[in-house]
Amino acid sequence: MPKNEVRIYNSKAVIYQNEYDVWQFRIWLADENKYFRQSLRTKDKAKAISDAEEMFEDIRYMKRKGRKVYSISIKKCSGDVH
Repeated sequence: MPKNEVRIYNSKAVIYQNEYDVWQFRIWLADENKYFRQSLRTKDKAKAISDAEEMFEDIRYMKRKGRKVYSISIKKCSGDVH
């Protein structure tokens, strides 16, 4: 269970500390039906919040441009090819 969970951007994203006290970023990607998780590689809360906000903005920019965070799966791809 994550500890020291902090919600950012009106709960659209979350940062939390793992068992080694390193901050992690997590966001739900509704259109891809998956969580995106990434280490922020810091133990400093202020830096973690700053880095997470930047990461959130990068993901939001990608979504506005119609890009996906995750690539298409082999399972989905194999259904299209015959």
